[in-house]
Amino acid sequence: MTMRSDVESYYGRLGKAREFSQRAAESVRKNGAKETTALWQAYAALHEAEFGNAVEASRQAEAALSLTPGRDVRVLAAIAEMKKHHVAYIPTLSLDDFAFPYGDSPKWVGDPFFSAALDPGVLEMITSPEYLPNIWNWR
Repeated sequence: MTMRSDVESYYGRLGKAREFSQRAAESVRKNGAKETTALWQAYAALHEAEFGNAVEASRQAEAALSLTPGRDVRVLAAIAEMKKHHVAYIPTLSLDDFAFPYGDSPKWVGDPFFSAALDPGVLEMITSPEYLPNIWNWR
């Protein structure tokens, strides 16, 4: 049923995708498979995010994480959150800092979602007064 949900979502039929996602999650929930139930809900969150339904995407992701915060569920919930924010790529700042020299601090630096994803020390590095001049004069 989850494959059918993916197909329906791909062809733009969100109502049908929701129906099949719900049926798949309910089916495995009845059998006590919490991890699988959470996975199907996380995939439903992805569908919702792809259609721009931020509130429903968050609801589905939170429901999935509340069942079990397994690795795959956390990854899918994170991808749904990224899609909800229209993020296609997050550079690893500790490696790609020279690829993105900004005139001043990018707007996303203060966003808790992105700040939490940074390696320890990176936020302090990119917000320090010395950082931008060093980027602009790296040659």
